Amino acid sequence: MVAFFFFQEDGEMKNTATLIFVALAALVLIKGFIPSSSNTLFPEKRFGNLPVLEGGRFKPIDSYARTSLLLLRGKKTAEDVEGNKITATEWFLQMSLHPEKASPLKVFRIDHEEIKELLEIEDMEEHFFSYQQILPKITQIEEVVRKTPEDSARQDAVDKAFLKLYQNLQIYRRLAYGMRLPLIKQTVLEEYGNYMTVLKSAADYLHNNAEPDPNSELLKQLRRYTQIYGSLSDKRSARFFPSQAGPEWLNLSDALKEGITSGGINPTAISYAKLSDAYISGDVEAFTVALEEIEQRCLTSTNKEFQVWKTDSEAFFNRLDPFLTSMVLYIFGLVGVLFAWLTLNDKLLKAVFWVMLIAFIFHTGGILARMIIQGRPPVTNLYSASVFVGWGSVALGLILERIYRTGIGASVSAIVGFLSLIVAAHMTTSGDTMEMMRAVLDSNFWLATHVVTISLGYSATYLAGFLAIIYFFLGICSKLLTKKMEASLNRMVYGIICFSLLFSFVGTVLGGIWADQSWGRFWGWDPKENGALIIVIWNALILHAKRGGLVKSVGFMNLSIFGNIVTTWSFFGTNMLGIGLHSYGFMNAAFLWMSIFNLSMVAVMIVGGTFPKRLWRSAKELE
Repeated sequence: MVAFFFFQEDGEMKNTATLIFVALAALVLIKGFIPSSSNTLFPEKRFGNLPVLEGGRFKPIDSYARTSLLLLRGKKTAEDVEGNKITATEWFLQMSLHPEKASPLKVFRIDHEEIKELLEIEDMEEHFFSYQQILPKITQIEEVVRKTPEDSARQDAVDKAFLKLYQNLQIYRRLAYGMRLPLIKQTVLEEYGNYMTVLKSAADYLHNNAEPDPNSELLKQLRRYTQIYGSLSDKRSARFFPSQAGPEWLNLSDALKEGITSGGINPTAISYAKLSDAYISGDVEAFTVALEEIEQRCLTSTNKEFQVWKTDSEAFFNRLDPFLTSMVLYIFGLVGVLFAWLTLNDKLLKAVFWVMLIAFIFHTGGILARMIIQGRPPVTNLYSASVFVGWGSVALGLILERIYRTGIGASVSAIVGFLSLIVAAHMTTSGDTMEMMRAVLDSNFWLATHVVTISLGYSATYLAGFLAIIYFFLGICSKLLTKKMEASLNRMVYGIICFSLLFSFVGTVLGGIWADQSWGRFWGWDPKENGALIIVIWNALILHAKRGGLVKSVGFMNLSIFGNIVTTWSFFGTNMLGIGLHSYGFMNAAFLWMSIFNLSMVAVMIVGGTFPKRLWRSAKELE
């Protein structure tokens, strides 16, 4: 490929490079629309569109499966017994309808050697294990958990690992028996038929006997069912079954108990039993008929929160995964800019801009889709904040690129866009990213004003910091930083920080008004409030230092880079302190990566601030 380029005229080589870049970007786009292949003959995607009420909101089974698999395995895909990759929905299809067959699938991620030793695992390098492997040692795991200190501050890494495994085992059980009972009879329908027979016979027996024999076989069978339902009854259990008596949706235990008053098992539970029996027997036609019954029964639900178009749209959004397409295109854009700088290819720079614009459109489409599905403004939690802050930075960067046409705006957009979506992707492992709003945040007006405004301010601060990094990169590592480009970069960063100061300040004031309405005080020196104020002060300090001539280009850029650290701590870090009204919980992984990011910013500042400018590769161009 390299030889192919060098044996062409300069103009032809640039055209060829541009065409190859555009073709590769087009392949990424096309691949994003190609549906993933399925390893099952059953209508997996249609099954994934079925609604479920979980975590306080209606979602498609596809979302429930993805979130559950992320919690257990840390990935959105699983592997079958032969090691072939399968989708989350395909795994859940097997898991929920034929859990006995799914038990050998390795869906538990275990990294600690102490747990592996307890499980008597020979290969200590293995990370994924099956329920079948863990089942013989569940009693010992429960014993360890019982001895674990309740105070999290007294728990070591091993204690937390055992607790996580125990919680995952509970999740697994809810998943395995959320749609159907454990089989004792040959089929689920037979099991339910036996249950109704026992229930009616026991009712007649108790009605006709003033002093019933507690040891009678009939009452023993009734107690057995009661015990099963009691073990399945859990407020956290997903609700698949619309109630016959009202708008409520029921979990499996309540759906079966409904038969006590109604004289028959919940019809949707019966349809799910048919679905399971058809899946186990391999009858695709019967499976499809049962699927249609469930769809029709869900449509007759009178629950005002359930809207079938929302669950269908969310399932389609999951499969399209616009943020993943954006991430890949952002990387393509960055590579394209670097190659364009290396070959001085203006045509490639233009192509990069349009590819970046397409990536931005996908990024925007993903945010809009989430807003429509949730019925909320774009920022509702840390995940959506990461996505939106990156979106804002990309938007501003593309505006800069359209004005200056140097590749700098495109490159910084690509970097910030990709990093923000990577951060967001790592946050998905903690659960549902479209979770129900906390009561303190449940206000669409303030989410659309305060949160959006202040997030745009933070987007601009990050953009300014990464523009400063590009400044040092071009100056120290290349001969591309000319006097004119240096002046342009100074203007870009200065203008972006002005934007950031305005939006951060207005957003902070709006937040105070919201706090006054919600808590009766405008300012309470909460860590998150202090963080917002620090960001405003830091941006004002940068502008004052530049305007007053206290710093030149290098100092100005370093102050802007430090703004990344200030914003990262004030925006994300304060959420994890466990203190104040804005604290949303500590995450070890998030704290680690936040620390790595901040240290990397310090390293860039040290290199940029101490490396003599006369030794830069662009030293002559800057004279």
